[in-house]
Amino acid sequence: MLLRDLEGKLNAIVFLDNNRQKKKAFVPVDEWEPETSDEILVNCVPGSFIAPLVPIGLSANIAIDNSRDFNRFILPVKKGYNSVAIRSHMFRYINYFCNFYDQDMEYLMILFNLKIKIDRYNSHQYPVQSFYNDLKRYIIHSNLYNKISQMVEDNYRQDLDYKTIKNPMLQYNNDDAKLLHRISLLMLLSIPLLTQYAYMHKISNIEEYLLEYYDEILYIDPNNNIFEKMFETAYSCSTSSEKSNPALWGYQAIRGQNTITHSQESIINIINNIIPKYTFNKKIISFNYASIGESIKFKVTDIQYEFQFISSSSSKRDADSVSDFDKFESALIKQNEALYLQNKINSDVVMRNIEQKYGPFHQAEVDFYTNRLLYDENGVPTINKFQKQLVFLLFYRYFKDTQSIYNINRIEYVELILAAKKKLQANNMCLMPHIISAKVDKLVQRKNINKKERLLVESSPSYPMIMNKYKNDAVIDNIFSIIATILSSDFTIVDTNPEVDGRKLDVSSTVGILIEEVCSFILLC
Repeated sequence: MLLRDLEGKLNAIVFLDNNRQKKKAFVPVDEWEPETSDEILVNCVPGSFIAPLVPIGLSANIAIDNSRDFNRFILPVKKGYNSVAIRSHMFRYINYFCNFYDQDMEYLMILFNLKIKIDRYNSHQYPVQSFYNDLKRYIIHSNLYNKISQMVEDNYRQDLDYKTIKNPMLQYNNDDAKLLHRISLLMLLSIPLLTQYAYMHKISNIEEYLLEYYDEILYIDPNNNIFEKMFETAYSCSTSSEKSNPALWGYQAIRGQNTITHSQESIINIINNIIPKYTFNKKIISFNYASIGESIKFKVTDIQYEFQFISSSSSKRDADSVSDFDKFESALIKQNEALYLQNKINSDVVMRNIEQKYGPFHQAEVDFYTNRLLYDENGVPTINKFQKQLVFLLFYRYFKDTQSIYNINRIEYVELILAAKKKLQANNMCLMPHIISAKVDKLVQRKNINKKERLLVESSPSYPMIMNKYKNDAVIDNIFSIIATILSSDFTIVDTNPEVDGRKLDVSSTVGILIEEVCSFILLC
């Protein structure tokens, strides 16, 4: 029988002896040790996770050059997953799970089926998004999750009651901890497949690759936004450190960092490196806090700074200071001066046309938005990348390319914001005009939304038109990302109308309106 003939026929495979006896007396996973060789279903050695995918007696009937290689999942593509600590953790927890909660060998059958696809097909035949979809189907949204939940219920022994009056988002209870343990086990079971796919398909950015998949796991419970709670924890620690070390945190602007970006990096580290290591006999919330604290020390408070501030502004230029848009201009001049002149002329003409259509832009209004949007609380010039992306998406087609728009200066960028606001208001939108022109207090970039929100997108009257216009699934992914980022971020309205200026923009209570407006926004791009 050929390997391809077995693909998808998981129930026909007998992996191990099904007559194994379950322990009568319950033993917590952190105290459990395999007593016989039959209880060691998977193994972890330096460089590899090994599972019995090709049983004795079956390998002779399968066209595999080396059954040992087929049983191996390569780990070192993510260095941290090949450490002694994580390999020992995987050995104990996955063997325990298979022995006592997955006695029908569902997990090993999933490994078998996906290993065939990973090793047999190239990246065009089996693209990463298809691989993610398989993981979601067979691991995240499958019967494995019910088994994992039972294992967590049986092994959970803590009693959490973290309370804070100032910020309820920093309160952790037992439901939060159990959810984190379920997330941890889902990650742990996925790691061998994730690293094997990365190895076989030569994934370059392993951190982004892992994060995109883990993002789906983090939202497994639609009633508990655990990511938001973890981010608030990191942000609280960062702001507390900033108050104690204002000078050191001030230097972070030179590196393009602040409390928000540092909090994001801390959470990414927790997701990719800390959560998969959770054990039931340790306080995982304290584990997260410790990780955040160490990150602050490593990247901010305990390092040497050998540089100084240089102000960056479009109106004050010298040999050592250029604005965000000037950086592109300078690089383009060096590469091709003729192309720079062409793009510059094009951008000047387009900006005049935009002003004729959406203007005039009064200087007082431009100054108002410039001061409120393009400088942080310390007076350092800044441009929010997420907002810039939204603005540019609206006006790329006016410039007829994706490069000329970068020849505009900061003042012209504000004019584009004003034009975008008027354009969106003219299309009967009430949230997006404020989002695109708001002060971003906290930006949390996300890629995925929950099932309920996806259904709202797919039921939108604009959805069929989007699919017909773009005929590209990547556009839908972009819609999900925009919606998820907006819902996870905080905005303060900036408007010349004093009745609304300075108000916090509440999008959580108007999710349906937001989704419809984002869909309409995409159609305008």
